[in-house]
Amino acid sequence: MEPHALVAAARRVPRHQLAVRAFIEETRGEDYLFAVEAAIETADERATTVLAVAAAATGNVPDAALLRRVLPLAEHIAVAIALVKACPDDPLPMLIDLAASEALSHERESAVLWAAVRRLEGRPAPRDLVARLRLHARRGLGPEAAAVLVLAARAVGDPDLLSIAEPWIEATAGPLIEEADDNVETMWEKTPLEALDETQPFVGAASTIRREVPKIGRNDPCFCGSGRKFKKCCEGKKVASPPPPDSSLMHARLPDGEFRRLRPAVLAQIPLDSLPTRRVIDAFRTFVRYRRWSDAERALGILDRRTDLPEQSTSDGYRIDLIREAITAGVREVVRRELARVSDRSMLTPSLELDVALLENPSAALPRIEAQAERGLRGEDEDLIELAYSLLQHSPALGILVARGVVTPQRGLDSTMLVETVEEARDRLGLPPGDDAGEILDLMEGRLLDDQVAASNRTNDAKLKEEAEDLREKTLRASERIAALEAELWSKSVELERARKSRVAPAAPGHATPAPGSGEEVSRLRAKVEELKGLIRDGNETRSELRRQVASLGERLSAADRESVGEETREDHEGDDLERDAPPMRLRVLVPEFDRDARHALQTVPAAVAAKALDVVSALAGADASAWHGVKALEAVPNVRSARVGIHYRILFEVKSDERELRVLDIVPRGGLATAIKRWRR
Repeated sequence: MEPHALVAAARRVPRHQLAVRAFIEETRGEDYLFAVEAAIETADERATTVLAVAAAATGNVPDAALLRRVLPLAEHIAVAIALVKACPDDPLPMLIDLAASEALSHERESAVLWAAVRRLEGRPAPRDLVARLRLHARRGLGPEAAAVLVLAARAVGDPDLLSIAEPWIEATAGPLIEEADDNVETMWEKTPLEALDETQPFVGAASTIRREVPKIGRNDPCFCGSGRKFKKCCEGKKVASPPPPDSSLMHARLPDGEFRRLRPAVLAQIPLDSLPTRRVIDAFRTFVRYRRWSDAERALGILDRRTDLPEQSTSDGYRIDLIREAITAGVREVVRRELARVSDRSMLTPSLELDVALLENPSAALPRIEAQAERGLRGEDEDLIELAYSLLQHSPALGILVARGVVTPQRGLDSTMLVETVEEARDRLGLPPGDDAGEILDLMEGRLLDDQVAASNRTNDAKLKEEAEDLREKTLRASERIAALEAELWSKSVELERARKSRVAPAAPGHATPAPGSGEEVSRLRAKVEELKGLIRDGNETRSELRRQVASLGERLSAADRESVGEETREDHEGDDLERDAPPMRLRVLVPEFDRDARHALQTVPAAVAAKALDVVSALAGADASAWHGVKALEAVPNVRSARVGIHYRILFEVKSDERELRVLDIVPRGGLATAIKRWRR
């Protein structure tokens, strides 16, 4: 039998053991592996699954190279796991590469990584596998995917991996993790044929029965081709069943959410030319997300010919999205091909050109890196953010260092996302989680809010003070609300997964509450999950807007602060002659003591100033020569010394050598130094 004829026959086989056994009996002696190749070429999930199972059942298990192409198409995760176990050669490098391809759903990637860990058979996990597990643990996983990931993480036992997976470990504790463990271990013990259901899966009363062919509406055109409506033509007549309609018509009628959830292999079978433009765009995005390059380019070619693209969208805009994803995946051929097709060359931004240069010839990219860094330093903050992203992708260690200098609360959302990418880069490098970039951003954001409240106090502007306090509270409340919504989303997602699996019949008539597992309950939970996702999106947008307002307020406070301290600044220069170089003294460790004025100052100055002041006192008391280098003595009160805290503040202190004590007297603005000297002279 010709391979394509065998594929066509396999496509018609129901997905259960009895049917596949019958198929094997009818086609015994055929080259199933050769036919698997043909099925993969057409992205046919059913035929690929049936033929791969048939090959394994007849002693020809696909090797790792072929399995790499089968696993994304296998209809059952259980079959995928069984094929991995049966693989005749070492599948570990292939499984790691497949997980890194980003071509799998979260559930399937968890299963592939778990199977890779299971195939270790006591060997230590290689660094690449641990890195993939760490990266996967950072994603927004569903309950089943999270539980299987936790099982893999525990089996590997890497402390850094367990630290990153800790939220999932806590979330899946109890029945969820126990059920997942039973499921995957049961799958592992089966052959690929046994992994299929024994017979046609039972369809309970609560299950949703999906039609292979959509029902014809009474007002739809009649299937016989008469041109009349169905109700006025063949409805009620004893005629042959209508032929299956064009799959594009069937899928065009799906609700938006259902169409976007179609698997890429299903989308690849649809004639996209006959779909409306918005559906082609949805299909294109799915192909890009799963890195199905030829399908994405096919969809893009259709968009090139469409004239009804969404407002402010162009096919070149979608092409740039494809190019960026191909750069991330390192697929040079796609990048080169699509770059040549960009008609609007103004869309080739410097950051994109840098990404291409780093992909094609990293050693020659230094001038572009320097040019982009200079643009960023001259005021184009976005160039610095993009530079950090480019380097994190191509040179992660260097990218981490650049990112630490780029994060800023003035671009809170950009910086938060950048910190997440930094953590992923640390995963790829095998470094412990928790980069300084995150701590830097947290400190900067906290101090920014505190400093803005303090600055509003200095301006004596009641309105600005109230606005600063209000923004601080709103930002904190927004973060707390998002965290609560995410916790509720997880809980409802777990309920939805359980309801989908349940076969409990629906509630009896007259009962208001739907029974667990009923179609009504599944629909209710699905609607709740979508509602929570929408609320989280809205919450993130609100938090981003609050961060923009914080940045704007900071600019206004800086201007007001400059005006209010103008007189004080003039006093700064007038006070330059109030200090002189302090005479040298023998350095030794001193015990710091804070006078009442110093303690009061620490509680009233901006938080950033207080923190810096304590750092300076610590360095002075610890006999740090560099800290003592800038110490001055007051002209009018020689026993009192001063040390700088930033530009605008001074610490006043004295040293009691006999008691080995450093007595901190006060922390004052530099412009208030003369007033402080008068007080100490008295």
